[in-house]
Amino acid sequence: MSKSLCKFRRTEIVGQIQQIQSMVEAPKYVCKSCARVANRASFLCKPMEMDLKAQSSETVSDVQKKALKAQKKRNKKLKKLLKEQKKLLKKQDKLVEKIERSKYSLSSKVH
Repeated sequence: MSKSLCKFRRTEIVGQIQQIQSMVEAPKYVCKSCARVANRASFLCKPMEMDLKAQSSETVSDVQKKALKAQKKRNKKLKKLLKEQKKLLKKQDKLVEKIERSKYSLSSKVH
């Protein structure tokens, strides 16, 4: 049996990194003493099974909330840009109309 994750010294971690990675891949247990995680209870000194369902649903909910907030922020910016575009379009129309009038008045003076 391999050594408990809780018992590894800092100096031993680098030399045993491959073994440690395989021990912590897809964790199902958490140590009640030091909060380390592992995929088998035998890898920890005081193991406790993790409640993965509650954790994953909470994470999904948080991600959804953040995504919704970001989407609302983008929508607000888009509305502001649309309003500004409409305003600029009105100004452009007025300038085009003014130019047309000035062309008409110039052409009538020339004849």
